[in-house]
Amino acid sequence: MKEKLSITLEDTIVKKLDGIVDGKEVKSRSHAIEKIIRERFEGNVTQALILCGGEGTRLRPITYEIPKPMIPINGKPLLEHIIRHLKSGGVTEVILAVGYKHEKIISHFGEKWEGVDIKYIIEKSPLGDGGCLHLAKDILKDAFFMLNGDVLSNVDIKDMASFHKDAGCLSTIALTTVKDPKSYGVAIMKGNKITNFMEKPKNPPTRLINAGIYLFDKKVLEKLPAKKTFMMGELFPSLASQGELAGYIYEGKWFDVGTPERYEMAVKSWK
Repeated sequence: MKEKLSITLEDTIVKKLDGIVDGKEVKSRSHAIEKIIRERFEGNVTQALILCGGEGTRLRPITYEIPKPMIPINGKPLLEHIIRHLKSGGVTEVILAVGYKHEKIISHFGEKWEGVDIKYIIEKSPLGDGGCLHLAKDILKDAFFMLNGDVLSNVDIKDMASFHKDAGCLSTIALTTVKDPKSYGVAIMKGNKITNFMEKPKNPPTRLINAGIYLFDKKVLEKLPAKKTFMMGELFPSLASQGELAGYIYEGKWFDVGTPERYEMAVKSWK
């Protein structure tokens, strides 16, 4: 439920509000005011789990020497950009699910990096992009972000948290659009909920794809597949069928750096 209000503001404040409105992340003055009020009164989601265990085979020979999350973007490791962005959105604790060449990640970030507490889950063997949730059960909080460690974006972390709370679902996926969605998970929406989720369909019904950024209530852990190794694409259709999967549509910068071509694009375009 929303209630319509009329307010009077000084010209200087109105100009500042207009400076926030960009037509994408913040669509209008009223959206800007609501965003500011939410940030004032609502608690932040302070914990994030980042998937860093893959071998990055498509990025060889670079990843023969370093794990994929440590590849350089504008002179800094990819993972630094991700953690710094999470910190700007109120995240104070990051859990890194590591595997391949994990020693290099641990030696770089340690137990605290730029004021963010860092914890590690070491996957002794590949568990898919979902299996680490079983290992993390005891340290995850009531609500937490989960991100792929090979995705760069400037998604508004606080706004996504507010959206998730309003949607009333156990899980929210950030969705973006690409020209060719065949190699991604594709979502069909009704309102703010995802009604169907398909992993790499041959004939995608939409261009809305999984952006690799999720927000979960801890109760979602009760719905995980029992097997230790699984992919998130196996979990999402089940959540969608139960009405527990919301879709946060994101129109800002987004780079999947999992291939040489996409990595080159990110290096050229990321600021």
